[in-house]
Amino acid sequence: MIARIVVMAALLASAMGVRAEEEDKPLGPGEWPLTVEATVTDLAKRMPEPARKQLAAMSREDLAGTHFGIGLYIRNHYGLWRGNQSLLKSACDGSTCHPDDASGKIVEALWQRLQAEHQPVSTTGR
Repeated sequence: MIARIVVMAALLASAMGVRAEEEDKPLGPGEWPLTVEATVTDLAKRMPEPARKQLAAMSREDLAGTHFGIGLYIRNHYGLWRGNQSLLKSACDGSTCHPDDASGKIVEALWQRLQAEHQPVSTTGR
């Protein structure tokens, strides 16, 4: 189980790094998304489809294994360590929380969106 989590986190981290270097530089204060929803939308656009499917296939319990993969990317890229107070408050129900906690909530929100997008469609009409 732990090995599976580590492998999934490594795959997600490497998938996020496939973008061109200039696209992957951390955003500056004027570019930061200010809400979890905007951050999830941006992440979903940046993620290659294989990474989207991998994250969607994870269980809720396995999301903790993304802390040093996509979680680290979120903390660095979206300014959680550099003063993006609006995003911290959005992630933590209106109060400022630790960037680790905020990135975990953003990963969970992204996972929920990807779960919804990758649900099998019923062909039976039921």
